[in-house]
Amino acid sequence: MAKIIRHSRFVSNPFGDGAAKRSAQIEELLQRAGIDYVNDSFLLPKEKTFLKKTTMFWKGLRMVLREFSISEIRSVSNFITMSKYLGLRIPIFEKYADEDVAFLNEDTTSGAYGLPYLAKAFKKKMIAVPHNMESLCCEGMDDQSGKPKLAWLLEDIRRLKMCDTVFCISKEETWLLQVHGVNAYYLPYYPPHEAEHYLLGIRAKREQYSHDKNCRFLILGSISNRPTRVGMESLLGVLSRIDHLPFEIHVAGYGTERLKITSHPQIIYHGSVSDSELEELLVETTGLIVNQPPTSGALTRIVENLIAGIPVFASFGAARDYFQEKDVNVFASFDELIAL
Repeated sequence: MAKIIRHSRFVSNPFGDGAAKRSAQIEELLQRAGIDYVNDSFLLPKEKTFLKKTTMFWKGLRMVLREFSISEIRSVSNFITMSKYLGLRIPIFEKYADEDVAFLNEDTTSGAYGLPYLAKAFKKKMIAVPHNMESLCCEGMDDQSGKPKLAWLLEDIRRLKMCDTVFCISKEETWLLQVHGVNAYYLPYYPPHEAEHYLLGIRAKREQYSHDKNCRFLILGSISNRPTRVGMESLLGVLSRIDHLPFEIHVAGYGTERLKITSHPQIIYHGSVSDSELEELLVETTGLIVNQPPTSGALTRIVENLIAGIPVFASFGAARDYFQEKDVNVFASFDELIAL
């Protein structure tokens, strides 16, 4: 079996953010399967002579002319950018040219757009495990293409179609890519063993805790994730205008102290919390509320809370793979959330 050369811009951490958790899951899968792999971040060489730079640029230029159409190149400045990008990374693939290796790429940003072309040029297999489809995640312009995100989608699909195998985190992305002829398979997120053990411990404590007191719901997430922040802001904006909420709302997570839109006696902002504070919130909460615009969804948070025995109230955009899951209550509007 070929050795795997794994490229990820994320640091594996079963207790980190969604990307770190997915990366930790993939690493655990490789280890449990006994697959020989090395992590190679594809860092670029820092010191290069002028001759070396020129040689690398020329190699990249020839690859652009060979692999890309005029419509993809679009402009002289982009042609130069693409040539530099590919040229700088060619030595990375040359390093493994004579070895029996396959590349596994987790990087979903446009900054990794050239990797499938390089793998093809060096006759190496490329396995993609995109944490999500970036072109479906956010509004605004894509960094590499300068195009609106959705306009970049077809080019994103074209690159994934060049890969030998693609493993998707959601059913929707798997279906979308298969429709376009990508060799895509569904690999849902589930927490690595260490995190699963922790979540089952939360579940055991919840079974011993009496939830017959006042209802207290939890909104949890990091505002560094744009869909999470936008969803939290819109949800809290609505809840803060309700004079007599029939329950308490507890808000926690990195940077959430900055979400304090207005004071409300039944909305409590905890901000960034310690491990022990988070555990207390998870044990005592009546349920988790997750609101997101229709983008990347909450594909790590929902399954983890279900393992911990916490009912989830998820917006249509957040629920994605988990519409039919027991203890997931999907709401299409904030009025429906209040009713639930």
